[in-house]
Amino acid sequence: MPITKTEYEENLMCRQSSDPFDLSLERKIQAETELDETREKLEMNIKLLRKRLTEIKDLEPETEDIFLSSFLRTKKHNIEKALKMVKEFYKIRQSYPKYFEPCLPSQKGFIYDLFFFTIPPERTDLGRAMLITKCKNMDPRVVTSDMIIQAGMTSLKLCLEDPGIQVSGIIILLDLGNFTVMQQLKLITPRAAYIIVSSIQDSFPMRVREIHVVNEPLFFDAIYAIFKPFLKEKFRKRIKIHGSDMSSLHKWVSPDVLPEEYGGKLPPLTNEPMMKQLFKNEEKIKDWIHYGYIPKKVIPR
Repeated sequence: MPITKTEYEENLMCRQSSDPFDLSLERKIQAETELDETREKLEMNIKLLRKRLTEIKDLEPETEDIFLSSFLRTKKHNIEKALKMVKEFYKIRQSYPKYFEPCLPSQKGFIYDLFFFTIPPERTDLGRAMLITKCKNMDPRVVTSDMIIQAGMTSLKLCLEDPGIQVSGIIILLDLGNFTVMQQLKLITPRAAYIIVSSIQDSFPMRVREIHVVNEPLFFDAIYAIFKPFLKEKFRKRIKIHGSDMSSLHKWVSPDVLPEEYGGKLPPLTNEPMMKQLFKNEEKIKDWIHYGYIPKKVIPR
């Protein structure tokens, strides 16, 4: 039975927990089947990864269990690969700091209004979250590509604290309806494309299972051409283009987890769950600036 609009808006976009093994029975079985994970193995690998990170002299990483478990699960408990990803997570922030500044809702709430980026509380049968992005209101006279990436990465990082999302992953739905040539020219730069793709592929610990594009404009090939050089073959295969044909989308994603504007059974899309989550965690978001690679001191001559 579809949830009502009121119930939908009262939910948050993700269920944060400090315990990485705070999972439903279905997700525990999924973790064991897909990730070869048990509580004992997860606890042991978190300790090993934390120890390896503390040995890096110029890095001050977050070391909470729930943060480290996201890297371990993304890399299926390969310690070396998880360690490399943590390093990349902080290296890209060191290389492009303005793109990764925490986007505080109390200070930059207008960005979240223009860049519609949210995760409805409903999940697929496999526990996957739907990350839905609508770009039509992004006014290049008001927002820049770095602001958009800030907002997206801030929201996504909170979702790393959802153990269920860590295990099951996400499905990205990119709605390019009414996207203009001016938006493309001003907002989709090669640098922005590189940062987005590099984050998703190499440094952000989230299992991206599918990427669906709907309502793309006639010049979509020009947009895709900017991203394509940075995409690995594995990710290219996960991208599905549907146009305005929602029946094509439904072959991959059930209408049960889609808002009505995509032929789904949920109420119209709202970013209220995301905004509630952001305001609830504003103090935590402020603290993120304290982690990362320590800037090297310049000794004056």
